[in-house]
Amino acid sequence: MNLTLRRFLDRTGILVPLIASGMALAEPSEGHWYKCNTHTHTAAFERSDADAPPMEVAQCFKTHGYQCLVITDHEHFTDVREINTRLGDGSFLVLPGQEITQIVADASHEKGVRHAHVNGIGTGEVILPLGLERGWRPGDRYPGPWKGTLQESFARNVAEVRRQGGVPQINH
Repeated sequence: MNLTLRRFLDRTGILVPLIASGMALAEPSEGHWYKCNTHTHTAAFERSDADAPPMEVAQCFKTHGYQCLVITDHEHFTDVREINTRLGDGSFLVLPGQEITQIVADASHEKGVRHAHVNGIGTGEVILPLGLERGWRPGDRYPGPWKGTLQESFARNVAEVRRQGGVPQINH
């Protein structure tokens, strides 16, 4: 594992789960890369935009040679402990996460809204986008676009991911 990746994993708290999982880590001098998908949707909840449950998705990635996977469903947190217990053999690890899907009002955009997607890698609970009330669940109707700016939504959602000790990833 290269030194930059080791520092990243150590700083974010991901290194501890990797070691605890028994995953073999290369020494920094080896410059090893890990094959990992950090933006994966599953059918973990009704009306998801995916068509396979988390365990099946994880098994597919493992079968195709991935060493890690981050499950990032929209506004849904999947507990990955059972997946890691069943598929963990020291060569594959599933990390928890979420995709925060912020809908922002923008009159200059063709449909009057823009979508700002931020992943929280290694978070431990759902982070709701601005404008959604506690108790909102995936599949519920959105109350309408948030009236702030795209930049404000990115700043807030990245800050919330960091507050939970996660690593933010801006998707699209």
